[in-house]
Amino acid sequence: MSAQTFDILTGELTGAPIAIAENIIAASGGNAAFSASSNGVLVYRAGAVRTSRLHWFDRSGRRLGAVGEPDMYSQFSVSPDEKQLAFQRID
Repeated sequence: MSAQTFDILTGELTGAPIAIAENIIAASGGNAAFSASSNGVLVYRAGAVRTSRLHWFDRSGRRLGAVGEPDMYSQFSVSPDEKQLAFQRID
């Protein structure tokens, strides 16, 4: 996955793309498992579908803490205030 500056007024991409994540996988239905907030917070799942543990990270990449128990998660969405995460748990 890469990011690139987007000019909302012209509708054009500017600058070079920057790699921000690798191995983003498709969830059920073929949709990638990621979500981004309007102020730049990104959440994603990488690698194969397997049991994983969710963690909060700060903007510098420092792990802040675990969320819930290890399970199979997909379909992430961060709340506008960045304090909650909605997800789907695969049974």
